[in-house]
Amino acid sequence: MSIPSSEAPLTPAERVVLRGAAHALKPTVMIGNGGVTPAVIAETQRALDAHQLIKIKMLSDDREARAAAHSLLCEQLECHPVQVIGKMFVLFKDNGSYIPPTLMAPSKASHKKGPHVPKKQLANA
Repeated sequence: MSIPSSEAPLTPAERVVLRGAAHALKPTVMIGNGGVTPAVIAETQRALDAHQLIKIKMLSDDREARAAAHSLLCEQLECHPVQVIGKMFVLFKDNGSYIPPTLMAPSKASHKKGPHVPKKQLANA
């Protein structure tokens, strides 16, 4: 699966993979009561350049302010919105080298040879 450039929107399948990859992330950027300032935009840009997939936490209780901040960041930084849950945003901006952790290496669970069958059942078969 390839992740698209910033011009093309994310497909639902790509969004699922990115949401899964972002699940374990801690917020990289925190937006205070001052809202989206030039410093917040610059810090978010640095985080996206470094990590490509980031979580942002906004401390405001105002839903409309959070929605506006989310839209503004996506528009200003030309990044993809992946997920919004409450006060958390997940944003993605591809620089061409992103490989989601779920696609990097197979997990140990995938190396199992089959379901475990107790020896007692094998002896009776």
